[in-house]
Amino acid sequence: MKKILLLFVLVISQSIYSQTHIGIMGGYDLDMENSQIGVGLNYMLFPKVSLGGMLMISDIESDGKSMVMLNGKYHFGRVSLIAGIMNMEMHNMGMNMDRETKPYLGLEYKP
Repeated sequence: MKKILLLFVLVISQSIYSQTHIGIMGGYDLDMENSQIGVGLNYMLFPKVSLGGMLMISDIESDGKSMVMLNGKYHFGRVSLIAGIMNMEMHNMGMNMDRETKPYLGLEYKP
């Protein structure tokens, strides 16, 4: 019984590990003219569908603006269609910052 349980756990853990993708990304915020760095985590539900999230941080030295995105992706080979919600800090004319959640749509290309 122990051998069957060990084999079952080994097969399930390998399957879960192979479906999880972790990535590090960089970008440029055109509105604030700052570079960004981030980390993402995705889980493949089906061969063409994945769910995940990202955390992006920009302007680390001064105010550290952050953005959290939860999304779903549909893969077409190297191109993916992305839809989700984004929770980010919105800078007003003054020094105060407000958090705003809004939907977004995008494309991702993997070279």
